[in-house]
Amino acid sequence: MPRKAIDDHDWILKHLEPLMSAGKKLAAEDPTLPVRDPKSYDPGYWTGLKLIALKYYIRPYLDILGQREKVAYVDLFAGPGLNRIGDRRVELPGSPLIPIMIHEEQPGRSFSLYVFSEQNPSYCHALGVRARRLCPEGARIEPPYEGDSNEYVSQLAGILRDNDIGHSLVFVDPEGLQWAWTSMERLIRTVPCDLIVNFPSSGFTRISTKTDLETRKTIARFLGMPVDDLPAVVDEDWAIQRYRTMLGSLGKDISTEIKITDYGAFHYHLIPAVRKTHAGSPWFRALRELKKRVDRLHGGLLGMVARQVDGVVGTLT
Repeated sequence: MPRKAIDDHDWILKHLEPLMSAGKKLAAEDPTLPVRDPKSYDPGYWTGLKLIALKYYIRPYLDILGQREKVAYVDLFAGPGLNRIGDRRVELPGSPLIPIMIHEEQPGRSFSLYVFSEQNPSYCHALGVRARRLCPEGARIEPPYEGDSNEYVSQLAGILRDNDIGHSLVFVDPEGLQWAWTSMERLIRTVPCDLIVNFPSSGFTRISTKTDLETRKTIARFLGMPVDDLPAVVDEDWAIQRYRTMLGSLGKDISTEIKITDYGAFHYHLIPAVRKTHAGSPWFRALRELKKRVDRLHGGLLGMVARQVDGVVGTLT
């Protein structure tokens, strides 16, 4: 029999409840450790959609590759491991701890190694404390690297090789344009991996018409091209197409991107980038379903569901 379709509310509820439960557990364990919250970080509920999308990715990745070889999870802009989002400061685990705390894959298929980098010293310390406490049996937490991910990427191949890792899922989620294209090249050329890249779409819209040299140098560094070759207006559509083309030139299959948005103009895109195969990656079957769902959602709906989970509202209207 065909599976019964799940409406958007129930779909968010299904994926948000375990995240909120994990977030409350983290917050209760050590309230003195720092978190990302609306005062200092992305305040919108759209962050919850991004974390749901990451959670959704992990199961098919592990079901496909976790049965074949030892795999690692790498988060290059990891943060403190706990977020508070929205005006109600809903507690959710950050991207580095989702694969540690929430297990939906088949038995016997899991990450063997977790590798993180974070430039903020207090965030890096907090993440290390949280990750060590939660480390699954049989897995290893590499001590989080406190520093620039662009520098750390040169060490990844050696770390993964020393731990007999055959393949990695890498999450690249800079808050702006800090990730240099040369670092992406080095990552892809030295580490067998599938990638999820958070592309800062609204960021390009915001700075598209800036003409000062430092801004244009930053854009050029992110996109991997000489500053003199940038168009006069570096708009979102041009920039994301450039990025997809460059990823493709490195042997990555870029079949889609997933828009994460809230009310208003703010948005960004998650770009899955996986190894090209003759038959096409089976991972994309799951990603197409995710795209159809998330592209029509917005952070405001997630905020409504979060209130319902906490018993603040009984039903959605």
